[in-house]
Amino acid sequence: MKAIHPKYPSTKEDKVFERDIIAAADKYFNAFSPRLSQYGDQRLYIKSIIFISMVPILYVWILFYPPPEVWMIITLCSLMGLVFAGIGFNAMHDASHGAYSSKSWVNTLMGHSLSVMGCSIKLWKTKHVVLHHTFVNTAWDEDIQIYPAVRTMRDQQKKWFHRYQHWYAIPIYALLYFGWVFIFDFKKYFKGEVHGKKVVFTSNDHLWFWISKISYLLIFVYIPIYKFGWSSWIVGYGALCIVCGTVIALIFQLAHVVESSTFPELNMITKRFDAPWAVSQVQETCDFAVDSKFISWIVGGLNFQTIHHLLPEVSHVHYPALSPIIERVCIQHGLVYNKLSFGSAIASHFRTLKRLGHMP
Repeated sequence: MKAIHPKYPSTKEDKVFERDIIAAADKYFNAFSPRLSQYGDQRLYIKSIIFISMVPILYVWILFYPPPEVWMIITLCSLMGLVFAGIGFNAMHDASHGAYSSKSWVNTLMGHSLSVMGCSIKLWKTKHVVLHHTFVNTAWDEDIQIYPAVRTMRDQQKKWFHRYQHWYAIPIYALLYFGWVFIFDFKKYFKGEVHGKKVVFTSNDHLWFWISKISYLLIFVYIPIYKFGWSSWIVGYGALCIVCGTVIALIFQLAHVVESSTFPELNMITKRFDAPWAVSQVQETCDFAVDSKFISWIVGGLNFQTIHHLLPEVSHVHYPALSPIIERVCIQHGLVYNKLSFGSAIASHFRTLKRLGHMP
């Protein structure tokens, strides 16, 4: 294992903590004979099969064998939204970090599971793998930014309506998946950049972008409208988008926008951050609901956010075992390993939104 963000602009180069984290993880994997693989195993593969196979099952059920009750159709569409989120959290997310498999072609294939959701894996990897994991909770981190609708950082200009954001944040989260598919991806694609970071598209990247968008529009927009009409499609597809967007946004926000987050700012004189990269990852992340096997299973270990940010190339199936090991290393270095229950994380997130909504 190795550090993957050596170019992080920091005023301090504290490599000791980073080395100790990697050494502790290596010791854990080497304790098995033969050495335990840091990649996914049958637990991840079974989950992937379950989530991905649910898409055609639900699609055929809704379109060709629709239940007579409207509430059941809405329930199935909502379940499809949860399945989409599950694919993103588990198969796509591990694959985008190269943690799904030791074989690069498998990671590429599973990364394109995002295409099923109508989104670009190329743009996602730039936004998440490069920018979010390098500059977490800073102005370059678009993963947690919903500005100007919601103020999630101190250095964002406060608008008058932000004082109410802890009340209206959930409806905004509910719209994010729809915006991702139909607005944000296209804006980034035609600008050729993600939050100031230039994105170079190869011929294959261009091809995959348009294949995913056109296929998605055909399968999830045109065919349902043709079969059921506009009004029915809006209700069903709206349920899918609301569930998918809310779940994805909330899981990311609970891991980063809570009261323990420091939201580091670039020193305008040195053009650097005050904390080293590895230290910053601990300070800006928070584990939640780590005792819930159900939540951990659904969200692909993203409730173990500290480990994920320190060891992004390790599959999430290893996070529960690594959690106490990494926590001990953090304590030895005088760092607080942030950890909350699910309910406490939700409460902390909305208290943070309220504070940011009033903070000058």
